[in-house]
Amino acid sequence: MSTIAGIDIGNATTEIVIAADGRPVIWDRMPTRGVKGSIASGEGAARLLARMERRLGHRVDVAVMTRQHPVDTSCIDVGLAPTDTGRLVVLSRGPVSPAGSGFGAGTPTPVDREPHTVDDPVVLVATDPLGYRETARQVRRWVASGADVAAIVLVGDEARLVSARIDTDIPVVDAIDPEVVLSCSRVAVEVAGEGRALGVLSDPLRLGAALGLSADDHANAVAAVQALRGSRSAVVGVLANRPAAPAMDEQAWLSELRGSADDVWTVDLREVVNIPGWRADAVSTTSMVLASLRAAGSDGLHVDGLKHRWGGEVSVLSSEVAAGRAGALTTPGASADAVVLDLGGGTLDVSDRVKHATVAGCGEMLTVAVADVLEISRGAAEWVKRGPARRIDAPQLAIEEDGGRHFLDPPAPPGTVGWLVCQGPGGPLPFARHLGGSEWRMLRLALKEAVIGDNVLRVLPDGTASPIVLVGGPAGDDELVEAVGRALPGAVIGRADVAGQLGHRWAVAWGLVLAAVT
Repeated sequence: MSTIAGIDIGNATTEIVIAADGRPVIWDRMPTRGVKGSIASGEGAARLLARMERRLGHRVDVAVMTRQHPVDTSCIDVGLAPTDTGRLVVLSRGPVSPAGSGFGAGTPTPVDREPHTVDDPVVLVATDPLGYRETARQVRRWVASGADVAAIVLVGDEARLVSARIDTDIPVVDAIDPEVVLSCSRVAVEVAGEGRALGVLSDPLRLGAALGLSADDHANAVAAVQALRGSRSAVVGVLANRPAAPAMDEQAWLSELRGSADDVWTVDLREVVNIPGWRADAVSTTSMVLASLRAAGSDGLHVDGLKHRWGGEVSVLSSEVAAGRAGALTTPGASADAVVLDLGGGTLDVSDRVKHATVAGCGEMLTVAVADVLEISRGAAEWVKRGPARRIDAPQLAIEEDGGRHFLDPPAPPGTVGWLVCQGPGGPLPFARHLGGSEWRMLRLALKEAVIGDNVLRVLPDGTASPIVLVGGPAGDDELVEAVGRALPGAVIGRADVAGQLGHRWAVAWGLVLAAVT
């Protein structure tokens, strides 16, 4: 019985299929060691192959690999300038626990200053994060002196503690930077009633009047109001002078980057999170995520690495693209003219009967984007991005993204109550407290469409009349299949089932086996 091992060393994972008499008998995978195409990557494949041989019970007759052209793909966050609001500065939007209600505007004044009466109302600023009792006493002194106290802002998380100890229902907002507040010539503060949104601070004309802005500043007031949409409380200040403009020229920087790479794909996350009806305080990002591709030459080091650790016969046949296409087309129902779309970690591969394209940006780029907008680690984002989450409302109650209630037995682990969680490698993985399940679903789908769906559309701008077969690890994500479908409306899209039994991951490895037996 002849046994052949097809070895696919990818950017993220290494996959091996062992076939006997033309039929797959064992298949397994592991994270790629080192850089694709390196000696370390070949040595890692040798260890995986030896482990599979032990399960098989005998040595493989021949191992088949591809001539590789490794791709150096980088995914990075690019810190961009926030929305230009001119002299206006958004000091707070949507803290967890504002207190009081209403609107007030005035001159920012330290609360520990001696009370005095002036023509303009004052916004008292407390810089002590732990002195809510003393802060409340000083506020009462200001009120008793006859001063017009319009609002209170605090550095600590003490708005409700202070509000409960003063004899007025003026708006109190916490978690602010007192130095920035005190650098403003005038500050506007609003706390809406329970279940309501901002009134004055959602209207650029009323905001402009409250802060004494001229008509030249109205465009900046519009930008500030847009940054506050959906918030229940906010603080906006006006600076004496317009801050210096950021030095970075985004377009020039991107042009230089594109000139040094074979391909660059960028997604401005500021645009992705600008969802109609979205709360401005739900997520905050000023990032652009990008993937750049630099094709490297093939020097066969991965073959040397395999031979160094594994003493059997090694054959180098076909090409990665040809092998992947051959493996994908063994999917039941796939036609010979199908377009094969390989979703990888760093790159996206498209091939038909006559041409092939490899572009930057796929699964790893999505991980970076999710990590940025949720402010979590990339390791956590790798699990969070995959699909639906649930919110743990109580130790024995979870709320699904569709609003369904699920009773938990056993109870949820400590530290997950009040959080959105997904299934991680060690059980429920908490990742966000500030989002509802439906909000996270909306954002997750928007990220997948922007990062991968739009990238597919870039490669196939006119769509295709041929069916599309999806292969690669990310193809296991049902939502990514939907994202590709939305990018190519009307296309017939299906996931590969390589050799009718292996699923969507193993196209290149199985294609190499086919190349060896024909």
